[in-house]
Amino acid sequence: MRELLQKEIKNRIDPKDIPNHPWFKGNIDFELLKSQKIDPPFKPSSTSKLDFSNIDKCFLREEIAKSLKFCSDEEDDDGFYDDAFS
Repeated sequence: MRELLQKEIKNRIDPKDIPNHPWFKGNIDFELLKSQKIDPPFKPSSTSKLDFSNIDKCFLREEIAKSLKFCSDEEDDDGFYDDAFS
């Protein structure tokens, strides 16, 4: 879990390695997750796609990381990257 929660992007686990991580292995069917055929265990309430009330304000004041600023070309309509769990 610590590898997912690293604030610095360079210290986080590579998304492609997540399905093979021992903590997730056998607990999540990533194919069903990717196809959005399973419900999340918790879904925060929101009023719209632009409702940031569930995000701590300290993160909203931070500058967007360079690696995130230029990813929009690779993003699908569902907000996920196709190769993240491939």
